Amino acid sequence: MVGENNCNLNKLLELLTEEYNARTILTDTGSLLSNLLIKQGLVSEISLLIHPVIIGKKAYNMFAHLDAKLKLELVKKESFEKRYIWNLYRI
Repeated sequence: MVGENNCNLNKLLELLTEEYNARTILTDTGSLLSNLLIKQGLVSEISLLIHPVIIGKKAYNMFAHLDAKLKLELVKKESFEKRYIWNLYRI
């Protein structure tokens, strides 16, 4: 609907807004889609769940494909089970 081989993310979000009256869209993504959305300026908030585990060399870099440094503003912070921390940031 919004691309044959590639998806026009901006057009896709416009369609969701127009056709379904969507005002908030949540994506639970890996690095590829999240980085594309951020690069195109389509993300207003980032929600991070922090687990207390050190991975080391095999760590997954969620934002590896971003070139620019983003400044984030902490909007909300909660802890769960005295282990996990959920941070909500505004870009």
